[in-house]
Amino acid sequence: MFLPYAPFGKDYMMYRFQNRCLELPDLDYPDRLMYIYFNTSGTTPSYWEGESTAVSADALAQACSPLRKHLCV
Repeated sequence: MFLPYAPFGKDYMMYRFQNRCLELPDLDYPDRLMYIYFNTSGTTPSYWEGESTAVSADALAQACSPLRKHLCV
């Protein structure tokens, strides 16, 4: 989901959620389902799991630029 604001009150460019067991947080539920929220106004880089480089703010801004005109602000 692309949003022109921080949906969770933080300034991250991207928020990723996966299913987890509430009773045992370390127990992964391997359905591979992931919810991704993109904050098009965020400035804090986000990391993909297993990668050491951040998603650059410029790269995200370029990718989201055409979408901004379709987002409700």
